[in-house]
Amino acid sequence: MNLAYAAGIAACCAGTAWAAETCVQRPGHYDAGLAYHLAKRGVPYTAGPERGVCVAEERSSDMAAAMTQLDSHYWEVAKALKNACEERAYVEWASRAKLRFDVGDVVDLSRKPAGRMLHLRSFTAEEAVEYQRKLDAAAKNVDCEARPIG
Repeated sequence: MNLAYAAGIAACCAGTAWAAETCVQRPGHYDAGLAYHLAKRGVPYTAGPERGVCVAEERSSDMAAAMTQLDSHYWEVAKALKNACEERAYVEWASRAKLRFDVGDVVDLSRKPAGRMLHLRSFTAEEAVEYQRKLDAAAKNVDCEARPIG
C-alpha cells in the first residue's frame, strides 16, 4: 500500500471509534418498527438500507427488548385473501388509508402453497387494535366473487 494513501486514511479516520454494533435487518416495515421502539426507550441507533437498524454492542439487550415488544404486535393483524379480486380491493384500501401493510404467499404445514395473506404491520398494542377495527370495517365493503388466486 502506498504510504501517502495509508497516511490519508489514518488522518481521515483518526479519533473515529469503530465500536462493535448489533444490527438487525428485516424486510418490509420491521426496521421502522424496531427504530420506533428503540427511540421510545431512548436508545441511540443508526438505520440504513445496507445494515438495517444498529445499536452499540453494549445496548444489545435493549435491541432484544425492542424486538420482543415489536414482535408481540407486528404479526397480529392479518387476513387470508380468497382471490385476486379481494387482494386488489384490500391493497387499494390499505394504500388509501396509508396503513403499513404487505401481501405475501403463505404455505401450509407441508410447505405447499396455501394462498395469499394481507398483513397490517402494527408497532404497538393500541395500533393493532385500531388496525383490526379498520380491517373488520373494510371487510364489509369488499364484495368479490369466489375465484381462486393465480
